[in-house]
Amino acid sequence: MLSTYHCIGDSHTWQFIGKLPENLNNNNVENYKKLYNRIYEKNNEKIIFYGYRCCEDGAYAYNIDKRIPIISKILDKTDKDDIIIFMFGEVDCRYKIYSQSVKNKSNIEEEVKIVVNKYCETIKYNFNLNKIIIWGPHPPHTLPTHPYIDVKDSNIINDITRLFNENLELKCIEYNWKYLSLFNELNKENINTYFLNDTIHLDPCKIINIYLNKLK
Repeated sequence: MLSTYHCIGDSHTWQFIGKLPENLNNNNVENYKKLYNRIYEKNNEKIIFYGYRCCEDGAYAYNIDKRIPIISKILDKTDKDDIIIFMFGEVDCRYKIYSQSVKNKSNIEEEVKIVVNKYCETIKYNFNLNKIIIWGPHPPHTLPTHPYIDVKDSNIINDITRLFNENLELKCIEYNWKYLSLFNELNKENINTYFLNDTIHLDPCKIINIYLNKLK
């Protein structure tokens, strides 16, 4: 038996396929699929993942509406029994929501709800999907070495990510979607050991089995 998953999102989709995909942009979807896929075997079942990096108009979940045409192209090349994973939100949590709350003089929870609502509503009202998983963002590195954060305190980013996942889960319950995340599993003292040296991306070699177990 072969289960097919299409993971649509930002650069974190590479956690399923083991290499960082280029932006899909105007590339031919079928040719792109040949480059960015990986097959796993678990309990005598084969699982194939296709990863699609859709960041040509930015990587924010909030701006997913800008990617409706390219996501539609991907979905046109899937079968009815395939499972679609959406994996946006980590960038919003790390690099946008805090600064937006400062700019709007609003509380962080309010800004989180705005992003999550727009993200999920865009998916619900633009795509007709039978099997869907919304994958919530992982916790941040506690000592990031990259500049792509909008607040230096990683505890604040962690709180934003927690709120994002909580609101995402509530939306999935409302829409009868499947919600998955490694936030709780990884949100512990040794979180940094799961990251690559860029302190942004998780190491696929260290977390793929956790992912596979989570899917079942």
